[in-house]
Amino acid sequence: MRVLALSAFVVTPLLASCSFSVGGTTIDQDKLKNEITTTLNTEYATVGSKVDSITCDDPGKDPAVGTKFQCTAKASGTDVRIDVTVTSDSGDIKYQTVDFLFSMSDLTTKLTRALDEQVPGASVDCGSGFKAQPANTQIDCPATSADGETGSVTYFVTDKPETNHWKLN
Repeated sequence: MRVLALSAFVVTPLLASCSFSVGGTTIDQDKLKNEITTTLNTEYATVGSKVDSITCDDPGKDPAVGTKFQCTAKASGTDVRIDVTVTSDSGDIKYQTVDFLFSMSDLTTKLTRALDEQVPGASVDCGSGFKAQPANTQIDCPATSADGETGSVTYFVTDKPETNHWKLN
């Protein structure tokens, strides 16, 4: 397969962030987990995934403003990291997922469509299930041309999903 110019398209990786109050001087872990679960389930429903469980580090009693800790959500068997920051003395926090959640079958479909525009009859196979991928990394998927020639497609994950792009190798 030949190397083609980079092409951009959006795969709809999911990245969530939110701010809310967990009240008091001690972080209410149950409230935090429920809030994150609700937010992620809303986002992940669009790709057929949901949060199975969530665990969070303990920031201790009376965490200072700026205290950071991490939660991990398990969604469809995949660990998604969430950074949490205390934003006020009254227990307000903000959180943002570190990883984008990709449906590998959706990625396969979208990459195959995009590649087929440049190499008719070519296909891509990124596998199945889900994958959590941080920004500034890549996903490599095998590709096959209509005449059986093999290669790979590299999908570049950026911090802004609309700038994610791929390259045929």
